[in-house]
Amino acid sequence: MEELKAALAGETDDRKRAKLEKKMSKLAKFMSKLEVQKNAPKKENQKEKKKIEFEEGEFVPEGEKKEVDKLNGQFNPKSVENGWFSWWNKKGFFTPEYKTKASNGKMFSIVLPPPNVTGSLHIGHAMMASIEDTIVRWKRMQGYKTLYLPGTDHAGIATQVVVEKSLEKKGIYRKDMTREEFLEKVWAWKEQYGNQISNQFKSLGTSLDFTREKFTMDADVSHAVTEAFVRFYEDGLIYRGNRLVNWCAKIQTSLSDLEVDYQMVEPYGKITTDGKEYVLGRIFTIAYDVEVDGKIEKIHVQTTRPETIFGDVALCANPNDSRFARFKDAVPINPLTQERMRFVFDEAADMSFGTGVLKITPAHDPVDFEVGERHKLEMISVLDINNRMTVGPFKGMLRFDAREATVKELQAIKVLVKEEGHSSNIPICSRTGEVIEPRLAPQWWMNCQGLAKKALEASQSGALRIVPDEMTKTWEGWLSNIKDWCLSRQLWWGHRIPAYTRNGQWYITRTKEEAEAQAGGPVEQEEDVLDTWFSSGLWPFSTLGWPKETEDMKTFYPTSLLETGKDIIFFWVARMVMMGISLTGKCPFSTVLFHSIVRDAKGEKMSKSKGNVIDPVDVISGITLESLLAKLKSGNLSQNEADKATVSITQEYPAGIEACGSDALRYALLSSASLGRDVNLSIDKVTSCRRFCNKIWNGMKFALAQKAAPDSKEVRKGSFEYISDRWIESRFRKAVSSVNASLESSNFMKASVDVHQFMVYEFCDFYLEMFKGRKDPSGITTLQTVSLEFIKLIHPFFPFLTEEIYQAMQKAWNIEGYTWMESITVEDYPSSREETDEDKEELHQIEAIIEFIKDARSKISTRDKTDKVLIKLSKITEELSTHQDTLKRLIGIQIECTSEGTFTESAAGIEYSLV
Repeated sequence: MEELKAALAGETDDRKRAKLEKKMSKLAKFMSKLEVQKNAPKKENQKEKKKIEFEEGEFVPEGEKKEVDKLNGQFNPKSVENGWFSWWNKKGFFTPEYKTKASNGKMFSIVLPPPNVTGSLHIGHAMMASIEDTIVRWKRMQGYKTLYLPGTDHAGIATQVVVEKSLEKKGIYRKDMTREEFLEKVWAWKEQYGNQISNQFKSLGTSLDFTREKFTMDADVSHAVTEAFVRFYEDGLIYRGNRLVNWCAKIQTSLSDLEVDYQMVEPYGKITTDGKEYVLGRIFTIAYDVEVDGKIEKIHVQTTRPETIFGDVALCANPNDSRFARFKDAVPINPLTQERMRFVFDEAADMSFGTGVLKITPAHDPVDFEVGERHKLEMISVLDINNRMTVGPFKGMLRFDAREATVKELQAIKVLVKEEGHSSNIPICSRTGEVIEPRLAPQWWMNCQGLAKKALEASQSGALRIVPDEMTKTWEGWLSNIKDWCLSRQLWWGHRIPAYTRNGQWYITRTKEEAEAQAGGPVEQEEDVLDTWFSSGLWPFSTLGWPKETEDMKTFYPTSLLETGKDIIFFWVARMVMMGISLTGKCPFSTVLFHSIVRDAKGEKMSKSKGNVIDPVDVISGITLESLLAKLKSGNLSQNEADKATVSITQEYPAGIEACGSDALRYALLSSASLGRDVNLSIDKVTSCRRFCNKIWNGMKFALAQKAAPDSKEVRKGSFEYISDRWIESRFRKAVSSVNASLESSNFMKASVDVHQFMVYEFCDFYLEMFKGRKDPSGITTLQTVSLEFIKLIHPFFPFLTEEIYQAMQKAWNIEGYTWMESITVEDYPSSREETDEDKEELHQIEAIIEFIKDARSKISTRDKTDKVLIKLSKITEELSTHQDTLKRLIGIQIECTSEGTFTESAAGIEYSLV
């Protein structure tokens, strides 16, 4: 500034002096602005203050109704969502006994797929709850007697593993505890996390009837489990057999095929298991001596598991393979044990793989087991429950250490022909990540063939509808090739199998006393527990009181709908249908709706180890980066996984996650819910939906502020005000019709788009602009009616926001002839009506005028300069000539209606020009 002053003092040229003075003036203004900014509070502090206000919210006593007189400021999810759920719950709005405004005697019931009590809810649960609750609230407002039944699953393996890990961090190990002591710890875990899960569903606004909440190990549900097991046993479907199981040595239990994942290992690829890293991507060619026609010949056999040669009992070729026809009476010799074996022919041998000959180890391979069963071969186990060798010179070695030792031995005796890299699909325990060992063990099994046939008949006859349709093929494929179900698990947490033994004899009874009466003395109960999915398979009816014929069972079973993730179609859905039909004679639900799997913004599967898991509570309430990282450290990840996740979280959420509220999260999920396709969800999507909540808030706040003037005149039919009111009523009816149709067809994305389209582009951006300045009673009535009906329309999507607005409207408005309800949750849902021919003709003209206005505004925005709009007079536009001031405000420039001139533009039959 001083340099400019000096330059000005020495300048004599007027033009240059003027430029210098202008520069000095600009600089002075800039310096003044800097001074103001310097003295103003820092933006960071302002943000921090706003955040603190947001976190505090308004205190509402538990179960008390929040008083809402008006809508203040901007939309604040914490303030808006605070208090409503506890009041809803206390008033009993979500019980089927409560009479809604539109009660019609129809019934709708749905059970919540019970989350595991292994921790908190994840984003997939939020998707499930958002879809289900939208349907339930919609049905309730339509007058249906609704039951939405909540509960949690004991999740045998998953919960036991998590609790064991938690205890191990404190230096406590299950092996040092009695069964009773360990179960006390698990029940304490269940109480903590079961309550946490219920509270999270409440924070999502899920209108569950918590007076009927269930847990899979409640006494009445456990009674149903015992009853089901005994009935299936008495029907000859459950049996005890020594069969091959998927064994996880780390948790010392068998697993169903559905609990086994597969990891592809490339040639010479490595996997960490049994506490070490091993090279598993290899295949070995071994020369077996075979006695045939009194001579010894060599047959080359390929295997990926040389350590199991100690359990070999046969070689096998395909009966159609002419190369080995002469080996019918051949006697192979085991190269490591020198035991004489059998040569069998079975179609399990693939003529195109390797040499076409298999080594058969029935106790350690599923295919070999089936061959062994068919040919009555001996079954020799060579590994114990800890994956250590039980036979041969390598007894006591871990299986893959024994593999290396076996390979060296095969080399030493000169029967190892070659070793090659080989791609292998390795079975992995879905709970622990350990390599599964096929193991022969006595287990309880269930024959599912007959049950599967009935489940197929249900879907094929239409008794069960599967949505989306493409899931039907998956459904039919699995049920058509179903295998027997291994029911027993070697765990402590779960339903103990109601089987009792005495002197080697088993008794399957409902109580121990019954078993002792049958056995004639004391009995011991089976130590194993049932597969979690056995009790889950009874969920739709065990929660309603089965096997008793309760009122709930009579009223709500079969349920109307099952909504769940497509990833558990086999685990859960198929078993519910099979068990429901068998035990109750009815399909447990008429429709099954599979929702999308939620992935991160990049389309990757969410995983704690990747650091890309979105916790719904964090999105609802907001969370700092520091708190996100603290949560990560408190989890069960390894140090390596935790380090990788820390980097990912820090990059993705450098400032933490903004508090978006439950309604915004629900809407983000619903607007992404494309049936049959996975959903990529980002936090940006949710924050965008929070802004939409704010748009609704501001639009309704404007509506609440409008009052009719006592001396204002009523609008006349045909006037522009009348046209705008009729137009918004028409557009709203179309939105109602479309949203109802979309919800009926489970198209939540389309329903969400319809809601957004109406609110943003028709109600706020257009109608409210046309409405400004009006005080006439009919206009106020239209505004109030459409606003009220709109928040009822969107209530299933935005339960908290709409309740807040509804209560404010009820305080502010006295709509003639309208009966207000205590809560919007029990209001009636908007329904569309058929328009008369007269209505259609009138609305055709109205739509034309509105389309013209939109078209003109759009084209003016693309031009550098437009002075006015010339509109050609016609039957449609003659009324416009008397409302040129209103049109000028809407379009932004002068309007002139004329019958003369050249008209270059056209919209909906209205000709006009921009000049």
